[in-house]
Amino acid sequence: MSGRADRWIRRTTIGCVGVLALIAGTVSYLHMHLLVELHGQPGWVAALTPLMLLLVSSAGLVAEPLLVAAG
Repeated sequence: MSGRADRWIRRTTIGCVGVLALIAGTVSYLHMHLLVELHGQPGWVAALTPLMLLLVSSAGLVAEPLLVAAG
């Protein structure tokens, strides 16, 4: 394949994965928010709990290869 085709495939793939990640993250956030709300937590707790869980789990996925390489 030509370099131009390779770049197009790479950019399209990155774009599609980004959109899929955005959709999955949004759905996951909304489900966790509803769960926390249904358990009687105030609105600010229901908003921040899923956000923190998503951020911590994402950081863990990013840090894991670094920890394995260092260990």
